[in-house]
Amino acid sequence: MALVGEQPNVYFNFPGISDCGLILPGGSKFPTGSYSICTWLRVESLHHPHISPYTPYIFSLLTQEGYGIEIFIAEGVLCLKIEMKGKKIVQKMQHAIEAQKWTFICLTHEYHFLGRSELKLYVDFKHKYDIPLVFPKITENLKSISIGMNGKVGANYPAGRSQPFFGQMSSFMMFNTALSQADVKLLYEIPPKHFANFQPRQGSSPSDAKLASKLEFIYSPKACSNGMCYNLKDDVKLATQNNSAVLKGTEIVRITDVKEAIRYIGGVKNLFPLLAEFSISEKRKKVEHSESDEEGEVVENSSEIPPENPELAFQLEPALSPKIPRRIQIEQLVDPSLITHILELMADLLKNPVNQEDLLETGSIQVLGYLLGNIPSIYVSTETITALMSVSAAISSNEFLLEEFMLQVMFNLRLFIYSAGNVQMELMRQLLVQVQGNVAWYHSHIGVERILDLLRNYYWFQLEENSLAREETIVDKVGRVVGTRPISQEISQLRHGLLEIVYQFIKESITSQETQCILRYLEDCTDHNQFTDILEMILNLHRNKGHNFVKHLQGTMGGIDTLISLMEVSDEHVRIWSIKVIGKLLEYSPAKQKDMLVSNAKFVAMKKRLQSFALTRPTYCALLELLLEKVSLTSVGHPVDLMSSGASSAQQFRNPGVISIIFEVACISAIPELQQQILADFRHLLKFSGVNRTIFLEQHWQSWLFVMLNNHKHNSSKVGKEIELLILDFFTILHHQSLNMADGWINFVQTETLQEYFAKQPGFDFDSVSIQNWMHPSLVSMVQADSALLSSTDPKIWNMLSKFSTYLEEYFFFSGGEVQWDGLQVHLNEHGNWRDFRFAQQVNQLLDLFIQRGNSTEPILNQQQHPAAKHQEGFMKFQLNIILVTLHEADKFGSSEKMSEQNGQFQLLQNWLGNHFPNTTTNPKNRIRVSSEKYIRSKMDYYSNLQRDIESTIVLNLQRLSAIVDKLVVANTAVSYQTLLTIVYALYTSMKSSHANNAIGREHIFQVFKSTLPKVSPPELTSSVGGADGLVAYYMNGLTFTDQPFTLRQDIYMATAAMHERNQNLVKQRQERLVHNTQLLLQGLQKEMSEDAVAEQQFSQQHERVHLKFVSEEGNRRDAEFSEEYSMIEFAAKKWKKMRRNFSNERGPWASHVEISITASASTVGGHVPEETEVVTWKLDKVETSTGRMRRRLKPHPGGTLHADATLEALQKRTQMHVEASLNTSQPEESQVEDEVEVQTQSNIGTIPSQGIVLTVSCQLIEPMVERQGVLQISGSHLYFWESQGTLRKQWKLNDIRKVFSRRYLLRWEALEIFLAKNTTVFFNFPGNKADSRTVFKRLCISPNVKEQHYGNQPEKLLRKANVTQLWVNRKISNFEYLMALNTISGRTYNDLAQYPIFPWILSDYSSSTLNLNDPAVYRDLHKPIGALDAERLEQLTMRYQNFADAQIPAFLYGSHYSTPGVVLFYLLRLEPFCSHFINLQGGHFDLPDRMFESIGKTWENVLHASYDVKELTPEFYYLPEFLQNINRFNFGTKQNGSTLDDVGLPPWAHGDPRVFVHMNREALESEYVSQNLHGWIDLIFGYKQSGPEAVNASNVFYYLCYEGAVDLDESTDPMDRQSKTDHIQHFGQIPAQLFTKPHPKRFPIKEKIPRVLPTGGHTPHCFTLTPRTGETQSAKLIFACQRGDTLVTFFSDGMLASHRWAETDKGVCPFVCEFDSRPRMVPMLNPMATGRSNHFALNADGKLLIHSGLWDNSLKLTSVSSGQNIYSAFEHGDVITCVDIGDDGRTIVTGSRDTSVRLWVDEEQVQKSPSVFRLKRKRPENPLRLKHILIGHDDTITSVSINTTLGLVMSSSRDKTLIQYNVQGKYMRTFHHAHPVDLVKISDGGSVVSYCAVPGELHLWDLNGRLISKASGVQNINHILCTRDDKLVVTGDSTGSVIVRSLENLQVVYMFDNTRSPIFSLCFIYDSNATEKYLVAGLQDSKLMVFVFDPLTWLNRRQSVGV
Repeated sequence: MALVGEQPNVYFNFPGISDCGLILPGGSKFPTGSYSICTWLRVESLHHPHISPYTPYIFSLLTQEGYGIEIFIAEGVLCLKIEMKGKKIVQKMQHAIEAQKWTFICLTHEYHFLGRSELKLYVDFKHKYDIPLVFPKITENLKSISIGMNGKVGANYPAGRSQPFFGQMSSFMMFNTALSQADVKLLYEIPPKHFANFQPRQGSSPSDAKLASKLEFIYSPKACSNGMCYNLKDDVKLATQNNSAVLKGTEIVRITDVKEAIRYIGGVKNLFPLLAEFSISEKRKKVEHSESDEEGEVVENSSEIPPENPELAFQLEPALSPKIPRRIQIEQLVDPSLITHILELMADLLKNPVNQEDLLETGSIQVLGYLLGNIPSIYVSTETITALMSVSAAISSNEFLLEEFMLQVMFNLRLFIYSAGNVQMELMRQLLVQVQGNVAWYHSHIGVERILDLLRNYYWFQLEENSLAREETIVDKVGRVVGTRPISQEISQLRHGLLEIVYQFIKESITSQETQCILRYLEDCTDHNQFTDILEMILNLHRNKGHNFVKHLQGTMGGIDTLISLMEVSDEHVRIWSIKVIGKLLEYSPAKQKDMLVSNAKFVAMKKRLQSFALTRPTYCALLELLLEKVSLTSVGHPVDLMSSGASSAQQFRNPGVISIIFEVACISAIPELQQQILADFRHLLKFSGVNRTIFLEQHWQSWLFVMLNNHKHNSSKVGKEIELLILDFFTILHHQSLNMADGWINFVQTETLQEYFAKQPGFDFDSVSIQNWMHPSLVSMVQADSALLSSTDPKIWNMLSKFSTYLEEYFFFSGGEVQWDGLQVHLNEHGNWRDFRFAQQVNQLLDLFIQRGNSTEPILNQQQHPAAKHQEGFMKFQLNIILVTLHEADKFGSSEKMSEQNGQFQLLQNWLGNHFPNTTTNPKNRIRVSSEKYIRSKMDYYSNLQRDIESTIVLNLQRLSAIVDKLVVANTAVSYQTLLTIVYALYTSMKSSHANNAIGREHIFQVFKSTLPKVSPPELTSSVGGADGLVAYYMNGLTFTDQPFTLRQDIYMATAAMHERNQNLVKQRQERLVHNTQLLLQGLQKEMSEDAVAEQQFSQQHERVHLKFVSEEGNRRDAEFSEEYSMIEFAAKKWKKMRRNFSNERGPWASHVEISITASASTVGGHVPEETEVVTWKLDKVETSTGRMRRRLKPHPGGTLHADATLEALQKRTQMHVEASLNTSQPEESQVEDEVEVQTQSNIGTIPSQGIVLTVSCQLIEPMVERQGVLQISGSHLYFWESQGTLRKQWKLNDIRKVFSRRYLLRWEALEIFLAKNTTVFFNFPGNKADSRTVFKRLCISPNVKEQHYGNQPEKLLRKANVTQLWVNRKISNFEYLMALNTISGRTYNDLAQYPIFPWILSDYSSSTLNLNDPAVYRDLHKPIGALDAERLEQLTMRYQNFADAQIPAFLYGSHYSTPGVVLFYLLRLEPFCSHFINLQGGHFDLPDRMFESIGKTWENVLHASYDVKELTPEFYYLPEFLQNINRFNFGTKQNGSTLDDVGLPPWAHGDPRVFVHMNREALESEYVSQNLHGWIDLIFGYKQSGPEAVNASNVFYYLCYEGAVDLDESTDPMDRQSKTDHIQHFGQIPAQLFTKPHPKRFPIKEKIPRVLPTGGHTPHCFTLTPRTGETQSAKLIFACQRGDTLVTFFSDGMLASHRWAETDKGVCPFVCEFDSRPRMVPMLNPMATGRSNHFALNADGKLLIHSGLWDNSLKLTSVSSGQNIYSAFEHGDVITCVDIGDDGRTIVTGSRDTSVRLWVDEEQVQKSPSVFRLKRKRPENPLRLKHILIGHDDTITSVSINTTLGLVMSSSRDKTLIQYNVQGKYMRTFHHAHPVDLVKISDGGSVVSYCAVPGELHLWDLNGRLISKASGVQNINHILCTRDDKLVVTGDSTGSVIVRSLENLQVVYMFDNTRSPIFSLCFIYDSNATEKYLVAGLQDSKLMVFVFDPLTWLNRRQSVGV
């Protein structure tokens, strides 16, 4: 959709003047069907000052007769007029046209054959109007077609007068159909700034193919030239005037939106310097009150910001402008609101997608974050936050840029932490809104871990070791507060905001990694105040059941243990939320998973931790929630709803392990009120849930209750009493439940055992019997009421009831009471009565029920009898004991006499009251009498009832006894008989006692006694005495008891004694059992305690391991994050520094006059630089050429130094000052200084990140004169080197690695050298660890792009593999290339000056004025080492060698070496970085000027004759003239003769020109003499004469430490000796690795040139004419030709594209065959404004795609050569692309445009076609062209571009009279200034730059470092420039038909081909199989091809034979 407020950037401007508009060509027919008219228009005014009424016409289509259609505006609405014979219709469309507003208008008129036609109006694609309308029937040709004015027929206007349109229009389109609304919308959605060409939509092309066929015409303001506007309907034909409109009085207006224009000067990052000013202003604030010198300059304190505040370490950035005097007030410098305005402007600019991509590609967001971080917090406001969010909104469509912005700015709290609290709250609010709008995106790009890090790093409550923003306030140097941390309340709110973001991320689902992040946070963080909100967030995850946090928690190491460990935190809130989280996790966990998640050991661990703290109500509530799994997500400490579904049921226990936690902690620390609540809650939970009771019984509940009971035994308060009652209920409920359980008896045993145990423990004030008496009645009552229990037929239940009966029996009679009868022990009260008398009767009733069930005769399933019958005997025995004791004790409760006596007393008292208190109402004492009588009556009633109850009890028990006797009689066993005897005796004693006491039941007892005697007496006795009465008389002598002993039989006595003994044994057995059970119980408790202790220990140990692991991992990760963050800050600072320099370079948008470039200017000789300047020196670039590994580029080095203090004169001055200062200043001891350095180094060591890293090894990064100790890491995509200080030094992409070779370092094969795609190398050494080097080697070679690799100490194998020797012998490569290849293979490298590449001295004549390279006398003897060239010197050295005698050092000829660091630096002294290395090597200063490299000739003489000097040369002598010049104007000092050491003195034949010297030196190296003798020098350096006897014979013996294997440094035990040898190896030369063990083969001699046999007759001897367009009108220019393989591609100016087959042949007249394309294709036309030169075109690497520009739509197109179809269109330039070139790599493309910018592209398809890329990636990329860099610096149209990827350089020329050089990384290098606009530029493979200025016709030759070499004048109309690959020739073709070959040495004409007599528009070479130029093809204006035989060898040899 078109953006609101967007308008066309090019439009027709109609001035509203008569006869002004677009006049279209007539002659066409009127549309015979439907039609549509569309345009964007803007009406300037609906009123005209000179025309009234004013009806401006938009479009007119008329015949000669004035018939047709016209569209105009009348009365503010759009009107359509149709006129035909006899009919005229004017239709108003009721839609008001708004003035001064761009509107999209589309009118469609649909024709219906059988009905009325229909007119529709669309405004901004919306259907606004619809009406039937007659379709005009017009058959005549159209005569007048106009836009922006009414039609004119002849000289008249049918409308009466001119009605010109006053306003603007964009492209005007007419279609031959009525467009649908979808079509209209499609047109509308094409942004008006784009160009609608209706070609197939590719990339960002705003077009649609389906509309192309419907197009009648389209006239665009972009397609205008020389007063013509071209119809672009059919753009495959060149525009002509036949189909073009005439611009009559109408202007073409081009506007450039600032959003688009800014990219031509560097993009949005141009605003960055404005932001930098705020940090500068803060700096000015800090120094405002500092001291200044007399001139008013600021004197600044250079002290650094303390390391405790590292996030502010980069706030002090230098300004881009001069220093400001302190007298300027702050208010004049700073307006804080400007930050908001800048950011708002940035947001507006970033609405342009191109600006977004620029920021993304250049990594500028990092810099933006860095600059914002430098802005003082007092300048950041809520408006700033809003502005930043506007930036975010502007880039929201670019997710990559948005991610960077969010990470580097919005989520970078370092920028905001010291801002005001409301500012940070606004930030959180805005971020949350953003996240909620797109949770998934922010989740994946920001992530949980980052937010957690922000919480911990910035929003902390208590400082941790790694906390950031540690200072509460930030003050400047004058003490003013400029930032404050938020207070605690604000921190809590801010944390809530961030955690809300985390919650949004994970509320639906969480990953295991995120779970682990949270756990690591909780484990590692020591600020416990941070835990509560984290836990609260985790809890809230479970609002919806099914969250996967539980799953990941279980699968994550540590898991729930982390939450348990938080329970030992002193903050109760942390403990509570931990409990709640665990509860919620368990609530949503399946049963199986729950046991795995929280085992019993985990609950033990929880208990142990919570026991350290007093139990409070909130903690108890949380535990109860955990127990019931009814966790509240919000409330803390609120009561839990215990009801499940009404009062009859309760919540069930879900996690029984919590019960022990609650009760054990409560027993220890809970207050009484809380204990009461706990007991009450659990009573409810137990009372209404059998499951809960069962679960509770599995705990050690008795201990808890006994402890609580003891605590409140003497608590007479209401709470204490209530607790006792609650505990009673517990015992009752739980024992009752036990009776319903098969194994429930254990609870009785434990209760009994524990009560006995506790009763004996000190501090416990209760006895076991009292407790039982206290709780047993309630239990019996509950059992009596439990009908289900009593009606059970389960034998297990009755077993339990039987045991229960026994348990009660033991309580009554065997638990340590007073012995009352037959050994039965009963418990007496304080009155001596049986305390359990009434309870016994209750138990008797229960036994009745038991016995009744046993006697039941009801049928029972699968059973013979009721299960209770099995236990009848026990029940009866128990009941019998109760009965007998009851009868025995009954008389104590009430005898008849006592009752009568009591009643008598009461009666007497009542009578007394009646006598003394008359019953009258008037007696005031009447009230006393009434009350007393009432009391007496109640007492009398009580005793009366008691008497009845006792009597009833006796009677009932006697009845039970009778029943028992009957059963015993029926049993008729010995035991039953003994029992009967015992009963008789008991009845007798009871009867006797009751008779003596006149007891109430004595008669009843007697009757039972009487009835029982016959049952136990012998029948004969019974008969003899007459029955029962006789037996009574027999035994008792009547019925009186007075002194009448009971005559007992012996068996009665025996039975009674046996019963007594049995009962005594039972008591004893019970005691023994209690002791045993106590022991077992204690052992069990001890075991459980031991198990708990073991579980706790295991948990603690396990958690400690997890904790330590988490802490270690988190610590390492955080350290890595901090290290990376600080590295990123440092990187951003460096990037900003570079960016600032780019802005301020001489072609930058912020060009500053304070920077100067040190060039060969006399004004700066001696190193003097004006003040307030930044020195920019020139430094040798590390980039090498692909062939020959030549480093030819010099790059600017901002911030370089001129080493003004390195001269000896300066050194002497410093020394004198140092001596003077030492007299007054005490120096620290050396050891102290070293210690300080060591401590500082150790404190800065960081931790290497481990994420994604597959290999980490220690190593050294080797650079010239530097060993950087550090760590090498390899990830899946990158190679990293971290210095020992923890700083990321460098990183490389693995995909950029091309070669990996083993290397020596210090003569040991432990190093690797890596060759990168950018033609640079990196060198790593692995000292003492060859295994690491091999491991790294293998890992690196996995990279698919590695083409060559070799490992090991046998470089000769690599040599054989490379086959370079055979190539050299066969003359396939040059001498230079071969020598460089040998150096490389043998391990010589630019990275180690001790192993620098070695080249030989070639020439020996450095004194002649001319040099004849054909003369062998000018060459040195290459078969001798340099030390043997002088016979006299050799003789002296040989004599010393022969006489040398040393036991440890072998004899040698040469103590020095031909290549050492000193030799290299001696030669390269004048270049950086070698100059700095030289100074370091010399101890911080230059050497004596007379000893430094002064001249070539003098150095040669020293080398030839001096005994100590045998140095060879470096490669730079053969390709780099700059090393001979003091281009940086260093002051090397003054020689003894008074002259200044400056440039190197050159031989006379060089004519003082270093370029000539290097050229001649190189020519000499490539000469035939050297080619035939070079093998001798190779034998000495790399071959078999390198060592051994052959070396002795060749006088080629050096000091032994120069040879590999001469010494093993590892065996050296003496550190000083080891260091001495190491230093020698490092600094005094190393023999290269040996490559040849046999004599090196000789090079084949050059073959004599054989003249080519060329055809005769009809052709000149050296050229051929081809006519590829035979049979056609040859009017099109052949503007492009290019060869790829066997294909020659041509392109003509009319759009014809053809590919011709090219082949060599020896048949026929012509030496080649060119088969012309029989099916040429037509491609989109050129812009007529384009030059038509070949630099509009390029051909990709495989020749299948034509890259062409110069099109109307500003696009760069990729067109298939075979089909002519457009493959892709790139729309990046803002105007027509004027030139294009492609690099020699076949994939890097450079374009230049009229918009003044240069753009660098990468052909991604060619990248994927690389054989080193995996096949899976080989598919056509969606966007085959990727914009890599936007290069700025020009002020006018780009005229030409040239790229050489071998050199890594791009050249662009412009009408602004400049030629600018960039590197392929997009960095500005230098400007080549011209006096005139530059039209063409070409850079050769060797680095020669040729530029052409059409006016005044000058051809310039430059070296690649910006030096003008030569200039040729009078060169006119050049259209094309070519350079040969050997960098020797340049070829030009011009409009005069001339093809001229010039030397790239000085632009002298070498050869001129015959004139073609037709202008030449294109040139290309045809190469042979050796990639050598064989033919030159010229494209001519007349469509022909001229093919020239290209024979440069003849021309060059002719020149070479002349000599120089």
